[in-house]
Amino acid sequence: NSYSAVKTWDGGGVDGSWTKGANWVGDVAPESNDDLVFPTTSAQFATTNDFSTTFFSFASLTIEGGDYTIGGNNLRLTNGLTVNGGTQLLTPLIQIVPEPFSSSSGQTFRAAQGSTVILLRLFIGSGFSGSTILTLDGAGSFEIGVIFGTGSLLKTGLGSFLIASGSNYDGAITLSEGALVVNANIPESTVTINAGTFGGIGTVGAITATGGVVAPGQSPGNLTSSGRLTLNNAATLNIEIGGLTAGTQYDRLTINTAFANLNGANLTGSLINGFNPAAGTAFTILQTSGPGIMGQFAQGSSVVFSGRRFNIDYGPASVVLTATAGVTVSGRVTTPDGRSLRNAVVTMTDSNSGRRIVTTSSFGFYTFNDVGVGQYTMSVASKRYRFSPQVVQVNAALTNVDFVGQE
Repeated sequence: NSYSAVKTWDGGGVDGSWTKGANWVGDVAPESNDDLVFPTTSAQFATTNDFSTTFFSFASLTIEGGDYTIGGNNLRLTNGLTVNGGTQLLTPLIQIVPEPFSSSSGQTFRAAQGSTVILLRLFIGSGFSGSTILTLDGAGSFEIGVIFGTGSLLKTGLGSFLIASGSNYDGAITLSEGALVVNANIPESTVTINAGTFGGIGTVGAITATGGVVAPGQSPGNLTSSGRLTLNNAATLNIEIGGLTAGTQYDRLTINTAFANLNGANLTGSLINGFNPAAGTAFTILQTSGPGIMGQFAQGSSVVFSGRRFNIDYGPASVVLTATAGVTVSGRVTTPDGRSLRNAVVTMTDSNSGRRIVTTSSFGFYTFNDVGVGQYTMSVASKRYRFSPQVVQVNAALTNVDFVGQE
């Protein structure tokens, strides 16, 4: 406001108290509504807000760099937080509440690329104009220990945002860019994904994805919604499968209502931790509390994860992936004049540089079994002959992938 001043920390006092003038440039302590700046260099990086929580609020807080620890009393801000570098730990309760009689309904917390902001406790309140909107912006990362209040959150910028836990928080959350991970139990907070990636192992309210990626878990895990799930054809559900147990070894999205609309969304995923399921193994990746699944994924009745094909079964209250058997790739290796070449080494290399090797039979034939869907480079090694490699796309069984030697 018009009465605020900029006060810059230098840490020149005997301790890290904010009320000590010696800790500030010019040896003058801040007053209420001032903008506070913490520079990259300082005599002290451990600081304490010992101002009264009843009468003091500050306009903004800027941390240029270094690694500060800010402790002490509750910290009330009216015009945002900017962090331009370093790892910053703020242990007080950070209160985001508009000034009385102010029409302002929003603030921005911004973290630059490479910076980390850890807020142990965050309260987002509401003002006369309605719910306060806290925007988290920038390419850095935010980590919130506990979140309280009714105000809304908007995630923009390429950085990441983690909510570890919640206490009576019911504000709406919107993800427009970057990554959002919710491990908290905040079942009244709706989540809207317009872009970016949303995941975690917590519980939120209704999930609506007009775009972006819903990725349950934290490699892997179970993400729960206490409301409805609504996807559209610009959104993606991404699933990791690394074992047989839902929530700990493979991802699941649990909807605690009887409503989930897939609307032609994309289904993507991967096999992790070297896991390769046997044919017929089933994985329930989406579970509702009762009959209410509507629509299908864009992939229809089957999908390929990491070269393995899975059938998709759309039940009334679940979506189940079932691993199918791999296919065979076979052929024959011959000499330039058409004679069989035995004991030639045939190598199949997948797109992740994984290699499988077989040798030819007495009649020059070879076979690779249980081959997943994908693109492979085939090559042959022989002491006497040269062979040109071949690139093959495997969608079904392949025969007659033959090689003829060159002198």
